[in-house]
Amino acid sequence: GVYRRTSRLVDVWRPPPVPVLCVVGVGRPTHSSFGYCDEWPKNMDEEPCVVRAEDGDETVPARSAETVCEHWQRAKRCLSPLSTAHATAFKGRATDCVEILRLHCR
Repeated sequence: GVYRRTSRLVDVWRPPPVPVLCVVGVGRPTHSSFGYCDEWPKNMDEEPCVVRAEDGDETVPARSAETVCEHWQRAKRCLSPLSTAHATAFKGRATDCVEILRLHCR
């Protein structure tokens, strides 16, 4: 199917061929699991409800982003000049979506 054809093209586990600085947004509830609240939908137009939310930036759960960044770091692709810095928190001012950013590469 579609997954089999596209999964090799978009492989998040394969690090990009350039140095990466991972910035992970935290502090906002982010949807991580969905389901149908009552029963299996009668038609595909029915909206799922959020079953679980976790910490993130309202788009990507922090746990997911951190897992990918840690994998890239083990592959020696997390090569930013800040790679020896400890995690630093910043208050977001430009947007309401991300209140706290954490520089993840260490």
